[in-house]
Amino acid sequence: MPTILTRVISDLLVALAGGLIAQMIARWTELPDIVFFVLIGVILGPQGLHVFRLAPSATISDVVFTLGSVAMLYEGGRSIELPVMAEIWRGVLLLATLGVLVTTGIMAVAIHYILGLSWLIATLIAAVLASTDPATIIPLFQQVRLEPQLAQLVQSESAFNDATSSALSLLLVGMVLGGSVHIGHALGQFLRLMVGGLLIGGVSSFGLNLLLSQRRYRRVMLDSLEHPAIISLVIVLVSYLMAVWLGASGFMAAFTAGIVTGNAKTLGLGIPGSHGVAHENYLFTNATVIRMLIFILLGSQVNFAALWPQLLPGLAIMTVFLFISRPATVFLCLPLDSGRRWNLRELAFVSWVRETGVMPAALAGMFAALGVPGVTDLSSLVFLAVLLTIIVQGASTGWWARRLRLTQ
Repeated sequence: MPTILTRVISDLLVALAGGLIAQMIARWTELPDIVFFVLIGVILGPQGLHVFRLAPSATISDVVFTLGSVAMLYEGGRSIELPVMAEIWRGVLLLATLGVLVTTGIMAVAIHYILGLSWLIATLIAAVLASTDPATIIPLFQQVRLEPQLAQLVQSESAFNDATSSALSLLLVGMVLGGSVHIGHALGQFLRLMVGGLLIGGVSSFGLNLLLSQRRYRRVMLDSLEHPAIISLVIVLVSYLMAVWLGASGFMAAFTAGIVTGNAKTLGLGIPGSHGVAHENYLFTNATVIRMLIFILLGSQVNFAALWPQLLPGLAIMTVFLFISRPATVFLCLPLDSGRRWNLRELAFVSWVRETGVMPAALAGMFAALGVPGVTDLSSLVFLAVLLTIIVQGASTGWWARRLRLTQ
């Protein structure tokens, strides 16, 4: 007689096997693997073969989405290079703060009027959709060779706005579930989440990274560590938990911890070469498994009975998403950057690069587990956003960069 544990393990095994198949197909077709992860989830889930039955309310599902969000934000933070960021930080900050608010505002209007949802639910869905995906953009830019500052702008924005969007989304969820809205209180809470997470993640990550450093006062016992990469897991989990316990954003703390870890040498923390290799391998394996599970779970939870009647409204919302909200965000924010003058070709390129991926999928899964109102509409729109932004925008990014003469 199978127990709950054996069913969960079998579901995870099915997901991993399906993920490996999806990776092979992605390699053959040269398309992003997360598209096939989602499709595999649809095929294996209740809408398809029904061999993957992990319910959105299951504890393991909630754990996967939460840990996945934390791990992806940590990895996104590690992609940021502080020396390059010193030259473009104003543009990144504008896109990741004001830009998230502009995108959220435009999309909230579209969702409210097209789907007829309340302003609060529409704003929540819009906030979830407002983040871009470093897990998709970073591998893409390894193939499309851009000018370093432009590439770092898009990569850094995608990492920063994940943290901003997640904090804003969690704040709005509290309003939805609590039933009250007070702008002053909400703004104060948002700042506490963001600034607290930033400080806690930075301090805890710096302190724990000393364990990997070559400083003379490091404990002798740490010189003989067989698995130094495990410390990276400790860093991100400690940063997340400390922030949550102190009432700050655990997501922002994980992101900041990634920045510190990824710039350890710049910050004066010399990391031994063998430790660095182990660290990279460990994170690459974890990130791959997490991305598999998140997108297969997302695909398995898409309710086609609810999606089909709203397909045309959903496509209308996605049209606003791709062709109005993103260009408006870029052309409103980047011209305000006093540190660097972004030309029209660069603005046009950034306007087209905004792939949706891990963070919206993870937040949709978390909110499904919490029973948040409007989560069916959220899951459907995230599903459409992932497919359309990656297939339409992701596949054409290289062509668009060459067309604009921005490649090296």
